[in-house]
Amino acid sequence: MSAAETIRKPSGISKLAIIAGAGGLPVQLAARVKSQGVEPLIVAVKGQTDKDFVSDYPHVWVRIGAAGAMIKALKKNDVKDIVMIGAMKRPRFWELWPDFRAFLFYTRIGFRALGDNGLLSAVRKELEHEGFHLHGIHKFLPELLTAEGCLTAVRPSVEDTETIRLGLRESQRIGMADIGQAVIVEGDQVLGLEDKKGTNALIRRVQPSGHETAILVKTCKPQQDRDLDLPTIGPATVENCMRAGVKGIIIEAGAGLVSEREKLVELANRYGIFVCAVNIRDYL
Repeated sequence: MSAAETIRKPSGISKLAIIAGAGGLPVQLAARVKSQGVEPLIVAVKGQTDKDFVSDYPHVWVRIGAAGAMIKALKKNDVKDIVMIGAMKRPRFWELWPDFRAFLFYTRIGFRALGDNGLLSAVRKELEHEGFHLHGIHKFLPELLTAEGCLTAVRPSVEDTETIRLGLRESQRIGMADIGQAVIVEGDQVLGLEDKKGTNALIRRVQPSGHETAILVKTCKPQQDRDLDLPTIGPATVENCMRAGVKGIIIEAGAGLVSEREKLVELANRYGIFVCAVNIRDYL
């Protein structure tokens, strides 16, 4: 077992609520905290959380717009500490219908005027006002944060340097505007920008020129609360890049999460796609 796997839990935490989206990160987190003697409670979101995972742990199901029901469930289970993690699909309209607690929240913050980061920051303040404490997943799984360097055998070429620089600049620009975290660039052109539909949707809708020289660049928003919504890639990112003809993935060193790392690296090496973490300051 590695040093990262035996790291002690944050002091004073005996129970942890995991507000779980889809993907492997909630699964990894639940297994890790249980091994550390922390009791996980899965807050499973209808239409989002993987059902097979939920049955292995104590859990409650909530509708995405039912903030009051979720808060009531957390307090009933005497949980004060929370991690929000996992991919969330764009919900259908009727799934967003708020209960009274959520309605008051939306009314107060001006929901339509907020981008993703603004909304998450408002959610954090609301939960902290209720007496909860939010944590980033990296406090329990520090090895998910990728150090500077390449994870794959394939590496960017010297000719890719300026394209990567463009991608980093553009991803930081849209991040500052709270639009998204990722861009796809090719040569000196920006092929696509991430929006609320997410990174995989961006990859699917962008078709490179046919020379297979496009690069996906994903960085942390400059103003990002790093306990919430750090940029994440996983095996599905690599699969989608392969299908779209994207030849490489760049993430921000120390601020990007890699889900299911071994599987991601195996796939990337098989497809000849590079995956590297870079220090933004070296490029901008």
